[in-house]
Amino acid sequence: MGVEIGYKLEIEVKDKDGKIVEKRKVKGNSFVKNFITALYGLMWGNANDYPVNVVDTDGNERRYPYLYSNVDPIFEVTADEEMDLYGILYGTGTKAFDVNDYKLDALIPHGDGDNQLHYYSTDLLAVEVKDNRVQYGIQRPATNNGSIVINVTEIGLVAFDHARDGDLFFLIIRDVLDQAITVNPNQTITATYTIYTTF
Repeated sequence: MGVEIGYKLEIEVKDKDGKIVEKRKVKGNSFVKNFITALYGLMWGNANDYPVNVVDTDGNERRYPYLYSNVDPIFEVTADEEMDLYGILYGTGTKAFDVNDYKLDALIPHGDGDNQLHYYSTDLLAVEVKDNRVQYGIQRPATNNGSIVINVTEIGLVAFDHARDGDLFFLIIRDVLDQAITVNPNQTITATYTIYTTF
């Protein structure tokens, strides 16, 4: 087996007392075209050429990277609590995965009412060497504070670029689950993406 880059997705649902009520592992195979396009743009090295376009979450082609300044984020996923424009996001859509996907099919918005999830921050876990891999995790919990069940059927990862022509949000991973994850009232779902390279 040669060197590869990939990711895995692990999902947990806990009740209000922290007891795990469901745990699932999903084989990651759903990088969208934006991921490799953005990586190419980041490696270009000439900030005046902007060789690529990514498709933002509104469906518009945008130059990338299009630097606002040399200190602003260009590939950030560490969204703050309540932010539902980027970071790990949850949805109820069932549209089949397509490499040209640029948003979740049906985003569950942030909130504390029915059909909403309270999004906590998206955090990066430390880089580590494990099982012939160099890897790090991206993790986000979200709680159903409403009064009805939410069935999560898709999970995605959206990046943020503070671009010169306005904030840019672009999808880099979208996973459609074979079976919905049920999140009852007062339960918390936590998705962890682990991105790795093998050696």
